[in-house]
Amino acid sequence: MVFAQGAMPKLQTLRLGLESMESSMGQSGDFAVGFENLSSLVDVVVSLFCWNDRPKEELKAARTTIQNTVEMNQNKPSLNIWP
Repeated sequence: MVFAQGAMPKLQTLRLGLESMESSMGQSGDFAVGFENLSSLVDVVVSLFCWNDRPKEELKAARTTIQNTVEMNQNKPSLNIWP
């Protein structure tokens, strides 16, 4: 899923559930979701399902990738990642 420019102009809270980063990566290997195109975004909540079985390094890398992607939004929305 990728949010295009002008998508969901009133969206303030976004909740996502991810089972793996691989299924969420763009063709270039980045976490391409278009958070920067959500002009009213205030809060992002990401649930990482089935991640407790993954190596800690992989979980840390996923969290960092998600954080960097959310920070691309001009509003600097808050971010909560579970677990």
